[in-house]
Amino acid sequence: MSNAIRFFELNTSAKIPSVGLGTWRGSPGVVGDAVAAAVKFGYRHIDCAQLYGNEKEVVH
Repeated sequence: MSNAIRFFELNTSAKIPSVGLGTWRGSPGVVGDAVAAAVKFGYRHIDCAQLYGNEKEVVH
């Protein structure tokens, strides 16, 4: 089994990683740590939106 990250190609020819971290409904005080750990382990696709209300934690 390969550890290579697979990508989806969009109609614009841009590519995004097929696996990402979702931040919706993440508990306060936990989301920031989860994002930091995900980035440390190689995640580059972080699903976040202003509607989720956790931007302060996601960007740190």
